Amino acid sequence: MRQKEATINIDLQPLDARMRTQERLSAIFHSRLEGVSSDLNASFKELAKYQIQTEQSIETHFATTDGEIAVIKDEITVIKATMATKDDLAASEKRVLDAFRQLISMVETRLPAPPAN
Repeated sequence: MRQKEATINIDLQPLDARMRTQERLSAIFHSRLEGVSSDLNASFKELAKYQIQTEQSIETHFATTDGEIAVIKDEITVIKATMATKDDLAASEKRVLDAFRQLISMVETRLPAPPAN
């Protein structure tokens, strides 16, 4: 029996063309990937900057608010210290009524006597 001779096609041009196409596509893909990576880095930097500004703004707001609350607490303490109590008001009312009664008594003593009928 005679063996069949195998013939090998040694024309590598189609394979070479396919390799060049793959290399070109790989370069295009790499270039686009670099662009996306650059865009993402820029976006993250902007986001980080915005986040820092927002946190600083919030901290400033809270610091201002804390200061205002402290001032209000001090004012309330002063008001409580000088504010009249219910008993103080009752005593003051009694003094005013007593003074009014004395005034009425004085006025009555100075009025002429009513005419006798």
